Amino acid sequence: MWIHEHHDWPNFSWNARKLISKLADVRHKQGFLLGKMEN
Repeated sequence: MWIHEHHDWPNFSWNARKLISKLADVRHKQGFLLGKMEN
């Protein structure tokens, strides 16, 4: 299912606590990847 197919599109909500932890993990991995690319 695509996001625009969701029944509440575009009026959806999310759990900020769950999202923040996942975003922190992605940012950490992004920094690791950028470091690898620069060296």
